[in-house]
Amino acid sequence: MYMDPTQNKDSFDSFGPGGNSTGGPVGGQAVNSAMPVSDFRQAGVNPMISNAPNQMNSFGPATEGDIVLNDGSAQKQSRIPIVILAVLIVAVIVVVIVVLIITQGSKGGGVSATDEREAFNSYANYILHGTESKEDLDEETIKYSEPYFEQLKTNELSNYLEMAEKKYDTFYKIYAINGNRNSAMRGLANYYQKFASIIPLTTSEIIDTYYDNGAIAVNNLINSRYKVIEMNESGVSAYVRALERKDRFIMQIAEAADLAGCIISEKFTSSCYDLNDSQRQAMVENEKDVIDYSWNISDSAWLALNSIYNNVYDTGRVVGGALDLDISITDEENNSQDGEDEK
Repeated sequence: MYMDPTQNKDSFDSFGPGGNSTGGPVGGQAVNSAMPVSDFRQAGVNPMISNAPNQMNSFGPATEGDIVLNDGSAQKQSRIPIVILAVLIVAVIVVVIVVLIITQGSKGGGVSATDEREAFNSYANYILHGTESKEDLDEETIKYSEPYFEQLKTNELSNYLEMAEKKYDTFYKIYAINGNRNSAMRGLANYYQKFASIIPLTTSEIIDTYYDNGAIAVNNLINSRYKVIEMNESGVSAYVRALERKDRFIMQIAEAADLAGCIISEKFTSSCYDLNDSQRQAMVENEKDVIDYSWNISDSAWLALNSIYNNVYDTGRVVGGALDLDISITDEENNSQDGEDEK
């Protein structure tokens, strides 16, 4: 049917100025609302044909039924479930991370206070009593118990040292994980393992070795006896050096007595040789150094054991004030301690 172009122009003008399909309401109906085709037909207008410029493809091809203007809202809505799913996944990941952090414990390493306490008890019970036990210790035991290794014979030390080292390593790893790695642990190892492994030479051993095999044999004996301790071991090297000074001085006295003819039937006659004042003073100073360094090591270990006990048992007390565990290191050794592992 032929339609008057004038009539079509007037009909399209009803969409708003310039024929804009997204303009104001159409006949009192919302822009995105569908107008039945029958209404257009009754008005004598074909809604799919327009003579207006740039309007030919505004509505797409003609179809039967209601016409709905597609402004892209359906496509946008289809992405909403994907966005929601992504948000939920991120939320779940955050929750999992928070739960993992919380379950690792307040001490920050994932090792419980019970595990730490049992590892300490196992180590302390062994080095103090030589027993295999994870039972709690009281403060009196910690403060006044003598070390178990002092009761052992020389041939029993190797088994003790092996077991003590294993128990120490177990506790050390837990204590370090829980953020308590400090010089107190080194104080324990210095005394209950390293100091315990040192077996000082006696005067008789030195003199007998000298008379049997000479000065070179004595030097070899001294080196072999103390080589188990590296000279850069904090807190123990000073004690080892004092032992070596004392032992080599005794060898010098044996050499002097030998030159004086005080060896009778390959035995040293003590009444044959007297120390002079200088030698006597040197002997006293050497003995004093050995005793002082050994006491420093044991005192440091006592303070360390009490400090760690209070920490593990959460008593909130500090024994002996500030803990200085390097008191056995002389000034001449400070340069050799740089970069040393605190273990």
